[in-house]
Amino acid sequence: MKRVSSDVYDLQLQKYLSFGRLPALFCTDPSGASKYYKDGWIEHLNGIQNYKKIKDQMLPNMKQSVTNHDLLLGVPYAGTVTGVALVQDVTYGSDSFIKPLGWQQLYESAVLYTRQLKKPTLLPAWGPEVIADTYITEMMNRSRFREQDGMNLAGDVGRQILVDWKQALDLKTVPEDSLSIDKETAESRLKSGIYIYGVTSLKDYLSNMAASAHRANQYSLLSGWGQNWGMLDVRILAMTKQNDRSESEAEGIRRFIHWFIFDDKSTKINDTEYVLEKAKLFPAFRLENKLKVSTAALTAAHDSNKNIERALSIYRRAKYPASVLAVPTAHQFKEGLALIITDFLHGDFELKESLWKIKTLMNDHGIVSHT
Repeated sequence: MKRVSSDVYDLQLQKYLSFGRLPALFCTDPSGASKYYKDGWIEHLNGIQNYKKIKDQMLPNMKQSVTNHDLLLGVPYAGTVTGVALVQDVTYGSDSFIKPLGWQQLYESAVLYTRQLKKPTLLPAWGPEVIADTYITEMMNRSRFREQDGMNLAGDVGRQILVDWKQALDLKTVPEDSLSIDKETAESRLKSGIYIYGVTSLKDYLSNMAASAHRANQYSLLSGWGQNWGMLDVRILAMTKQNDRSESEAEGIRRFIHWFIFDDKSTKINDTEYVLEKAKLFPAFRLENKLKVSTAALTAAHDSNKNIERALSIYRRAKYPASVLAVPTAHQFKEGLALIITDFLHGDFELKESLWKIKTLMNDHGIVSHT
C-alpha cells in the first residue's frame, strides 16, 4: 500500500467522487465533510448504533468539529493541533530565551533577538498551503474565539496580525522565503535548530522530538495563561450516499464504522497508546485512563514529561472554527484569503484595502461574524 499525503488523498478522493466512483467509506476532515454533505456525496451518521453514547464520549472540541446543525457528518478517530509555537531549550547567555505567552509577544521577542543576533530567529508557518490556516489560527487564539460569535477576520485583531507579519518580514525576523517555503523544508529547518522560535503541529513536534538525537536542538512547546495555541485538526470516517443502497446495506456500513473505530483489534486505530506512541495522534474520545497510560509511555521514552503534558493540555483546549472552516466553500475561501495576505505582505496592497478585501471575501462565502 502506497502512503500519500492528506492533500494528495483529498485530491484523489474528489476525482473519484466527481466520476461517481463512490467507496462505501472514506477519510476526510470537517471542512471536507461539510462540503461533501452539501454536494450530496455523504450521509449523516445519526443512525449509527450507540449514537448518543458516541457523542457523549467525544471530547467537547472534537464534537463541535464533526457536527453540523446536530447532524453527525462522520465519526472522528484521531486528532492533532496545528499552529503551535516552539522555543529552543538552549540558553542565551546566562538566561533562557523569552517564552512568550501569546502570538503578539512571540513576534516582539523574535524581533528583539533578530536585532541582537542579526539573523532570522522565527520560522513561521506562512507557506502557500498553510498561510490561510495560520492566519485563522492566530485570529482564533488572539481573540478568545467563541463559536457562537463567529469570527471577524477583518477586524482589529486581523489588523494587528497583518501588522505583526509585515514587520517581521520587513525586519528580516523571519526567512526571506517564508511565503514560499513548503512544509517538508520547514520541518527540516526546524529540526536543524537554527531558529529560536518556530511554528509546527503537535504531530510533527512529537515525531521530531522522538527522532532527535541532539538535545541542544530540541524545542519546548510554548503555553501559558495568555492564550490558547493552535487549531484542532481532525480526521474523520464518513459514509458516502448512494441512492441504490438498501437500508440493510446502510445499516451494515454504520455497524462497520462502529466496529472499526471502537472494536477492531487488527488496525489498532482504537488503541490509544499505540496511536499516540506510533502515529503521534491523540484520541477523539474521553479515554482518560488510557490517555494517562499513553502519556506516561511517551514520557518514559522521551524523558520530557513537561512537554508531553503540555502537548496534552494544548490538545484538550484547542478549538475548531466551524463558522469559518465548515462552510461548504471553505477551500475556495482559504485560497482567496491566502492570496490577499500574500499580496499585502509583498507590498501590493495597503493594510486598509487588504482588510476590506478580506471582509468582502467573508461576505461572498457567507462567513458571519457577530463581533
